[in-house]
Amino acid sequence: LMSATFVDYRSVMRNLGIVESDYKYIDLPSHFDPKKSPILFGSFQLNKKNLEQSFPKVVDCVKEILEEHKDEKGLIHTQSNVITKMLKDKINDDRILYRIRGNKDNVDILAEHLQTDKPTVLASPSMSFGVDLKGATARFCIILKCPWPDLGDVRIKEMSKSNKKWYTNKMFTTFIQQCGRCTRDENDTSVTYVLDAVGIRNLIPSYRNLLPMYFTDRFI
Repeated sequence: LMSATFVDYRSVMRNLGIVESDYKYIDLPSHFDPKKSPILFGSFQLNKKNLEQSFPKVVDCVKEILEEHKDEKGLIHTQSNVITKMLKDKINDDRILYRIRGNKDNVDILAEHLQTDKPTVLASPSMSFGVDLKGATARFCIILKCPWPDLGDVRIKEMSKSNKKWYTNKMFTTFIQQCGRCTRDENDTSVTYVLDAVGIRNLIPSYRNLLPMYFTDRFI
């Protein structure tokens, strides 16, 4: 197995049923300069109960960031279809290419984003993995909501019951991936804004030794 996003590799291997005597773990440093892709933390703590009430302030932050990067392409991780629609209702701007279920999918908006010279911004709940936005195709990234796995999924719900640490590990794995969509080589640059950051910041002290150093070095 090769990955840049192992969070607590021992736990990963246990969940795969692989005993420690049957594998070796090799941790190599990154040659990317963390100063070229800083991660900035906001002050929101969003949940289902306060999301609607807090959303106007979230939208204000998004607008400020978009204005800061008005001449650059970017990416917004919306986390869910519900939040994507909420954002589109508040910022109905042609610059933002929304992935709306039943309308445009990721392939559609990604193709449009890559083919135009305009400073378009992708907004999707499902671009956390496997999207290569190198160079000028994305100079900034916004994470609206902490990427906790959906407890509506039966497997996730059962796994979280039996092992709460697994649930947090899954969140951090997705979070690391989200923060890696826009800096793709050692000469690339981008900035990542994490709006719903209070919960993540509270967890970092106890997880610092389990998170990749190349990742934590990016924190501002």
